[in-house]
Parts: sequence; structure tokens; C-alpha cells
Amino acid sequence: MKIKHALPAVAFCLMLNAGYAADPMVVTFSGAGSNVATSIDTNGDGITAFLATGTGSSSLGAFTTRNVNEPLAPVGINTANCPAALEFPLLVVSTVFTFDDASQFWERLVSGFLCLNPDGTFILSAKTAIVNGTGRFEGATGSIEATAKGNVILQSGDGPTAQPVLAQTSFVGTFTINLKQP
Repeated sequence: MKIKHALPAVAFCLMLNAGYAADPMVVTFSGAGSNVATSIDTNGDGITAFLATGTGSSSLGAFTTRNVNEPLAPVGINTANCPAALEFPLLVVSTVFTFDDASQFWERLVSGFLCLNPDGTFILSAKTAIVNGTGRFEGATGSIEATAKGNVILQSGDGPTAQPVLAQTSFVGTFTINLKQP
């Protein structure tokens, strides 16, 4: 008799937990890519975005990235985030990660900055949110913390008004991903 009464409670608990992973996966990743200047200006301030492409690897598998990133106007030199460099807060970082099985997930910027050194090297640091996916990542949520380092390869102009046109980067980071269970 007691078992009969427990079955509805068990069924209710299973329904409440349906579709959610018990624990997020924490996965490190690394890769390399390139950035090219575009004419995209998402907020109309005259500072244009970069289109970045890259390849990387993680325990989730090998992946490619397509990314649009756009900084805001610089906030200063020798800031807490950028000692001896010019700091640009990030306005946009939107990336699609595509894995070898064609599964994808994408991210959107939470916070970040770009430090541009006088010698043309830079560091970009970003925290982003995983907002959805396809294939094995359908319904995924989570966060990404990443750092990219690179070099400006080609610029237009010289001196303080020079604009980066093409850059190479290497990146490392951590995915903290919550997968929706079937």
C-alpha cells in the first residue's frame, strides 16, 4: 500500500527535474585565429567591429569559431586592467562555436576589455554567457571565460591614430556548460 502512494511523488520529482543536467561541465579549451576589421558599427559611435575566425580544441571536441567583437572608445592608458597599455572596454563579443559533428553553441558578452600595447601586441579578456545551441548543445546554457593574445599584422596609418586592419590571435579559456538532457 505504501508503494502506491509513493509513486505519484516520485513521478512528480522526475517531472520537475526532466531536461536538466545534474552538474555543469567545466572544460578548458585553446586555439588560434585571425581578426579582420569590418565596416560594422553596432552602436553608431564610429568604432567598427572585427570579424574573427579560429580553430580550437577541447574535451568536447575540435571546433571552429566565428566571432564579431567591437570595442568602445578607450578609457585610458595604464589602467588597472591594462598596465602600460591602452584599455578599450568591449561592447560586443558574439561567437558561434561549431564542432566536428556540426553541433553548435553561441555566446554573448557579459564583460570584457582589450589592452592594446604601443608595440601592436594586445590582450583581450572576456566573460560571456552561453545562450543556446544546436545538436548535442541544444538548449545549452553556461558561461565562458577566455583570454586572447595577439599581434596587429597590418594597420592603416601610423602613430596614435593607426587603426588595426588584420591581427593574429591565440586564445585559452574555460567553458562552464549546462547541457539539457533528452
